[in-house]
Amino acid sequence: MNASHPEFAKPQSPPAVRSDGVEKVTGTGRYTADLTRTGQAYAKFRYTDHSHARILRIDTTKAKALPGVFAVITQADVPLVKIGSTIQDRTLFAHDVVRFEGEIIAAVAAMTPEIAERAAALVEVDYEPLPVVTNFVTSMDPSAQLIHHDWETDGHADGIGHDRNTVGHSSIVKGDANAAILQAGLTIVKGTYTTDPTHGVPIEPRAVVAEWQGGKVTVWSSSQVPYAARATVANVLQIPQANVRVIVPLLGGGFGAKCDHHFEGHIAALARSAKRAVKLVFSRKEEFFAIGHRREGMHIELETAVTSDGRMVARRAQLFLDKGAYCGEGGFFAQMAAMHACGPYEIEHVDVHAYLNYTNNQPSSSIRAPTAPQVCWALEQHTDAIARAIGLDPVELRLRTLIDKGSEGPTRQVFDQIGMKDSLRKAVEMIDYGQELPDDEAIGVACGWWPCFA
Repeated sequence: MNASHPEFAKPQSPPAVRSDGVEKVTGTGRYTADLTRTGQAYAKFRYTDHSHARILRIDTTKAKALPGVFAVITQADVPLVKIGSTIQDRTLFAHDVVRFEGEIIAAVAAMTPEIAERAAALVEVDYEPLPVVTNFVTSMDPSAQLIHHDWETDGHADGIGHDRNTVGHSSIVKGDANAAILQAGLTIVKGTYTTDPTHGVPIEPRAVVAEWQGGKVTVWSSSQVPYAARATVANVLQIPQANVRVIVPLLGGGFGAKCDHHFEGHIAALARSAKRAVKLVFSRKEEFFAIGHRREGMHIELETAVTSDGRMVARRAQLFLDKGAYCGEGGFFAQMAAMHACGPYEIEHVDVHAYLNYTNNQPSSSIRAPTAPQVCWALEQHTDAIARAIGLDPVELRLRTLIDKGSEGPTRQVFDQIGMKDSLRKAVEMIDYGQELPDDEAIGVACGWWPCFA
């Protein structure tokens, strides 16, 4: 009997089924916002009244006196610990200085969400306003108002350093772009591009429930990173990680925006003070101004020297990124932006500088491929401008310059087998590129890449 006999046929694997698929499509799944614990209270935050100001006084007396309020806490009620996964530049609640409009002054736990909201509004705060810095290009100037006056003492992860309002500066230098760009016979193409900040908006709002049993706390959270959340809760409360359990029920979307610590520590601290389970569910308005995750705005300046047949000889670039008030997990974003400014193209000489700068804007952090969409959007427009400048079809320009097996990248990495050109050829074939279109229609192509950390 040979191996082709049906008895020896390889069994067919069953189709892959998502473990949470049935619950989600039938509506029977329970998300964090759906959870209810016996005797739970409801949380609301008191946010700052200024984007940049020194705190002179916080008075929670009236809030605590409101009937139905179980607890009101501020930074004075939790250990004074600096947190941040790449730069430790932030306390759990605002301390001494507020730096953006979503800064949390206090947290309230009450019998109902309505009472909690009324109590939060009763927290009194006196401020000394400070100059507000919103321009993320000029914020790096030596004369600019400091966002963090004690920046020199902030801890940071290995390989992450900062200087005044510049959280990170990354440069990629290959060859001598300044000399190469002066060669005769080259076409020089320049472009400046500016992007606004944007938000990832998952259907599920951020939600956290915390409940203590003795000295241990269980936190249910709409988090993408339960282990990071556990570590931060333990850190801000100065308790062992073994005493913190983080559970993620069904996750209703995240796309990077629910990475890092987000409010688990606040609600765990509030539940401990209230001596009961506490639940927080963000409003859609809070989703837009209170979180520390949005896609950063950028200002991008590109200059490329190219031969008449499309060979990219040199590129110079400057990129300025708006980090906002706190670094969070985004300390490496300057490095990412610098790589994307080179793009998946063969360029002989490169001189790229990216600056990640503090401002009094909302903090930025992971949103679906950090820095890539903004820089790719700018670079591909720039690539089309190069094609127009030398009279070459934009697809043909890309086919002549895309990296291939044996190509040397901007950091002198030599690429092995890579399918960029084949993918582009297949794409233009599928869209019938080059065919005549009606006057009110247009079609184009764009290429991009993303690093592999394998």
